[in-house]
Amino acid sequence: MGAAQTAVSGASAGDTVCLADGSYARITLNATPAAPGVTLTAQHSGAASVAGVDMYGSNLTVSNLELTSSVDVKTSAVSMHVEHNLIVGSRTEYGVMVCPATPPNHCDDTSITGNKFVGSFSEDAIRANVYHDGDSDGIGLLVEDNEFSGNEEWGGHNDVFQTVWVGDHLVIRGNYIHDFGGQGILVKDQATAIDGLVISNNLIVRQNLPCDPDSLCPTWQLSPFQVFGPISNATISHNTIWPTDTGQLKVGGASLLRDPGWSSVTVSDNVTDDSGTDVPSGLSGSSNTRCTAAGSGSWADWPGTTTSCSPAFLDQAHGDYRLASGRGVDWVPSAKVFGPIPDDHQPVAAFTFSPAAPQTGDSIAFDATTSTCQDAPCMYAWTDEPPGGGVTSLGSGSTLSYSFATTGTKYVTLTVTDADSDVATVEQDVVVSAHTTLLGSTSNNTANDYNPDGQAEAFQFTASTTGTVNHLWLKVITGFTSPTVKLGLYSNTTSGNHPKTLLTSGSATPLTGWIDIPVGAVSVTSGTKYWIAVLGVGGIIRFRDGSSAGGVEGSSQTNLTALPSTWSTGPNWSGSWPLSGYATT
Repeated sequence: MGAAQTAVSGASAGDTVCLADGSYARITLNATPAAPGVTLTAQHSGAASVAGVDMYGSNLTVSNLELTSSVDVKTSAVSMHVEHNLIVGSRTEYGVMVCPATPPNHCDDTSITGNKFVGSFSEDAIRANVYHDGDSDGIGLLVEDNEFSGNEEWGGHNDVFQTVWVGDHLVIRGNYIHDFGGQGILVKDQATAIDGLVISNNLIVRQNLPCDPDSLCPTWQLSPFQVFGPISNATISHNTIWPTDTGQLKVGGASLLRDPGWSSVTVSDNVTDDSGTDVPSGLSGSSNTRCTAAGSGSWADWPGTTTSCSPAFLDQAHGDYRLASGRGVDWVPSAKVFGPIPDDHQPVAAFTFSPAAPQTGDSIAFDATTSTCQDAPCMYAWTDEPPGGGVTSLGSGSTLSYSFATTGTKYVTLTVTDADSDVATVEQDVVVSAHTTLLGSTSNNTANDYNPDGQAEAFQFTASTTGTVNHLWLKVITGFTSPTVKLGLYSNTTSGNHPKTLLTSGSATPLTGWIDIPVGAVSVTSGTKYWIAVLGVGGIIRFRDGSSAGGVEGSSQTNLTALPSTWSTGPNWSGSWPLSGYATT
């Protein structure tokens, strides 16, 4: 491999050295080009198999190779990058060794990103000894968007990721660890604190491989996530650690935060099936979810923990461990490219939508920005394609807002087409339900009514159902001049039957017919009286109501531009009840 080594040493900043298809012995790289450095890659992605790489110097990248032995980032190396390689496990070698040194020696600004680690290694898939943020960008060692599978505990303290000595500004983010045994992420106890630690948005699932031999852990699994102090200035957030899958023979291990020496550490929005901590102080946080408390005795919950053993993962069977609440990870494995990037950069279609349980008329936000499409420009097409046949276009663009007028399952399909005409599609079922009417009149009543500009009119109704109001509806008739109509929901006075306090409101441009005005969510209780108020701003508003006696009154103010927070009673118009208006979920 002298030719490749010589080529890298003689290359200029920004150059790429390509390896032809084939198998190669171990390569030693020793060069110090200026940034952005020199890249050693495969001529055809993944088709060059190399028995490991030693990286000396600075500003070097190893990418898109198959690696059958370790990548060693050597002591004092600066700005070394290992990205999008297939790294095949061997029980005689690490996957990546970061800095085979002890303090005060270190390696600066190392990144390990987008790789696919397969199998079991001599001790760890990634071993990090000493790491340092030399360029002050907040990252000394970045381990991001890697996939790990097949790790096993075979007697060598075999972890997916392990720190050994100490460093600063360690970032472990967006990694996918699955179908494995042994430990997952281990940040080992150190003599001094790791200053600056981010462990965020990692997905750790299906810790289902036994120890080898099984007698090493006959009835249990080791910890999939374990962080020891001392630690300072850290964030542990949005990790989903759910190592026990349906039907798994052994329950996954507990996720642990351990030992004293923690300071300024925030732990939030994590989802674990078994977790605990014995850290005496220095932790704060909120919005963590766990099923089982780790062990007994001195173990406590992570700060701000609530219990749930059945989190509503969006599609666990297909690898989607996101939650509508926003806790845990915010990505799906199918949206990422792990290992060598295909030469033709095939697009990967992926999208999210919100709300997760829309109702008819709701504006649904579709977002395809998690798709991968490297060969720009890229086109995004949205359709509804029911299995019975027929295609309805919903729109185009990487983001889309769309409302369905009918209930039922909508088979929303995203098609991503790149500049090479490569196409990727993905389909998600969007179940649209009907709004539930909580109070009011859904009838097209017979009387035509109007309010002058600036005066509100309120109609009393009794809630028929307990629920959360998200929409107010009004039947508008022709002849209005107001450019804006405002609807609001008021509580009822404790005596005298008058509107009291504005609970929620919204506004819209009036159109003839039934109009739907989204409002801030507010709960109503069956059997309780409320008032729906109508206000036209900038002109008269015309609408339908009835001719019966009932609770109807105008506001005392005649120059309103918004519904008042507290109602002031004006004229009594009790002969025009009920309003053709109602409140729904």
